[in-house]
Amino acid sequence: MEEKLKLAGQAYGNGCTCSQAVFCAAAAVISYYTSSGSMDGKSKGKTYKAIRRAAEIYEREYGFIRCREILHGNAPKAFQCGMKVKDAVLMVHKVLEKEAAQEVASASTRE
Repeated sequence: MEEKLKLAGQAYGNGCTCSQAVFCAAAAVISYYTSSGSMDGKSKGKTYKAIRRAAEIYEREYGFIRCREILHGNAPKAFQCGMKVKDAVLMVHKVLEKEAAQEVASASTRE
């Protein structure tokens, strides 16, 4: 988890916008852990749902998921969003923990 936070912070610090930093360290991470990697599309719905769950958690926290709305129409100022980037990564971690728990529960019911 610390490594994910560090990567998001570095991306943001290197000039990426909040959304770019969060996407690089968040949606891609969710896809990596929830997708089967095959082209058959079987894990596509699971991945979309997990990404949507992360967005919903973030929206509950900040009221919105779009930068312009979170900032109430104001332009972002340099490094203003560092905590929001960190929060987004933490929320993704929470979603991945839930996905892992569901996978374990599903595997135990199949046995």
